[in-house]
Amino acid sequence: MQASELVKGEWYRLDNGFRAKLLESPKQGRGYKSVVLMDVRGFFDEMGSVYVSDISHELIKGDKYSEEEERHTRDEWNELDYKWIMDEFASGSNMI
Repeated sequence: MQASELVKGEWYRLDNGFRAKLLESPKQGRGYKSVVLMDVRGFFDEMGSVYVSDISHELIKGDKYSEEEERHTRDEWNELDYKWIMDEFASGSNMI
């Protein structure tokens, strides 16, 4: 994704399969940041810097992962993220 496409407060899927919420605006002065602050939900929940180039796509309504997000608790989500990563790995995808 391009930094200009990112919106503060939205959820995104990272290249490693985890999902993350953008906590700061990617805009800086006249340009855009190459690293942004995100709340990452994966095997562990943590906040930290993420390269914009490591953001895969936005989670939107209708995306099979964002639909499930509304129905699952955090523990169930960690299980889903783990299964998604294992499925991607097993399929030989370049996402991981």
